[in-house]
Amino acid sequence: DNIKCELSRNEFEHIYEETLDSLCENLEVLLESHPEIKGCDISYGDGVLTLSLGAHGTYVINRQTPNKQIWLSSPLSGPKRYDFNGSLNAWIYK
Repeated sequence: DNIKCELSRNEFEHIYEETLDSLCENLEVLLESHPEIKGCDISYGDGVLTLSLGAHGTYVINRQTPNKQIWLSSPLSGPKRYDFNGSLNAWIYK
């Protein structure tokens, strides 16, 4: 039941950057298309994406290069870890 894909460090960095670039762009479009949502902000730099939703809390997504994982910190559910599944070409919750 091991879904972890054996990626090289360079492959992981490339896939991670593509994933977070796309996620950031889509979240920016979503926030811009809903001006009625107040107090929200998104920032992405140094491999860390931060989504602030005002009274709803702040979500942080960052890479864990040694584990080749993406980690999500959520004010609602706590930490989540994701591994890349090459067969599905998707990040899978661990």
